[in-house]
Amino acid sequence: FPIPAILRLLYGTGMRVSEAVSLKNGDVNLNNDTVLIRKTKNQQQRLIPLNTSLRQVLLQYAEYRNRLPLLNVSDDESFFFISPSGFPLNKSNVYKWFKKVLKQCGIPHLGGNHGPRTHDLRHTCAVHSLMCQVKAGADIYCVLPVLSIFLGHKTLIGTGRYVRLTQEMFPDI
Repeated sequence: FPIPAILRLLYGTGMRVSEAVSLKNGDVNLNNDTVLIRKTKNQQQRLIPLNTSLRQVLLQYAEYRNRLPLLNVSDDESFFFISPSGFPLNKSNVYKWFKKVLKQCGIPHLGGNHGPRTHDLRHTCAVHSLMCQVKAGADIYCVLPVLSIFLGHKTLIGTGRYVRLTQEMFPDI
């Protein structure tokens, strides 16, 4: 089933849900550990690197998906994330399953854009990425522009909104 893989992809790459469900097989290069995002909010393609553990998750998902008795399931122009019946996932499918995962974990879902939302995985990715870089000794003023490009933001202001709570939560950064 695609939900564990897509949720890990959202957290591990900071992708928007709409970007992840739009991925085609040809966009996911597990030999080069990259994902090409073509359909973005700001109409700018970007290349996202994959770490080893996320690559393994996506490889395992693709292996099981390719065993489904569906025509053209592994063609480059077919959607990467599909339901077991062969239909492409959409944002509402992902959100519905995300709420089920929250419930299983005992995490209350407040609804009405008060979260947790699948988009919050993007925020968490941004904060954790920034934390890791700064703790590794990187200059925050050098990291922010790179993070901004990684997330596909047009300006640093957009990225600033994502990481605004970092100082409160982690005063040593």
